[in-house]
Amino acid sequence: MKKVKIAMGINLKNIIWTRDPQEAMDNPYEWDAQMKFVKEANEFLRKIRKHIIENKSFTKDDLSKEKAIWMLSLVALDSAIEITISLKRNQIHVIYHLLRSIQEALDLATFFSFGDEKASDSLNNWYSGKIVSHGEYRAYLKEMGNKEKSDHLNEIYKTLSKFNHNAYPTLLYSYFLAPNGFIHHYGRYESDSSKPVNTIAMLHAIAAKVILELSFQLPILKVLDASVLLDFIGDQKRKRAVKRKYQIKKNH
Repeated sequence: MKKVKIAMGINLKNIIWTRDPQEAMDNPYEWDAQMKFVKEANEFLRKIRKHIIENKSFTKDDLSKEKAIWMLSLVALDSAIEITISLKRNQIHVIYHLLRSIQEALDLATFFSFGDEKASDSLNNWYSGKIVSHGEYRAYLKEMGNKEKSDHLNEIYKTLSKFNHNAYPTLLYSYFLAPNGFIHHYGRYESDSSKPVNTIAMLHAIAAKVILELSFQLPILKVLDASVLLDFIGDQKRKRAVKRKYQIKKNH
């Protein structure tokens, strides 16, 4: 009997890959879709990381922008892989910090990739052990006339920083609300019924968006060929849709 070749890669017909985070909060019970997403996202990221590690190498004394971009891309990939592991374990607090790690690594890599005098000076500072802040990159964008991009990144960074600096509204995502109005930390009962399913669903949707943005940024940074990325994504015509099974609320 002839073996049927199984289509590999990720399944973009799984609703998690294109889900709006707020819609996920409103309709959180897509367990099957979330489990499939975590498994394939983890495998997808590991394939990309393996390819990047095996196809480029640098010496310790190399101070090129290519090496810096390669290393920062791997930071972003490592963090994304750890997000998929944390999603599987419902370790939601860890995910917030990893999201910021990805944002910072990719933005810093993008900054260095410009290669002009300002970017090169910052690259040299980075290699000398100095911290190149996210604010420095945003200021650079403004100087280059891209205030809109700078402002957009500032809003993203402010949001992520609220989680890292324990702002009250963001801490509430780690709690569930009891009928009597009391809040309970998700670790109180150590059971599936006590986990903040709305937050977990939201983080799956956010993770999907971030993973796709990360993967498509890699060819722009020249650490991965676009053709290789498309091979890792796989032929979507051979994929079966993973549709919604539950819907409590509708978006208005």
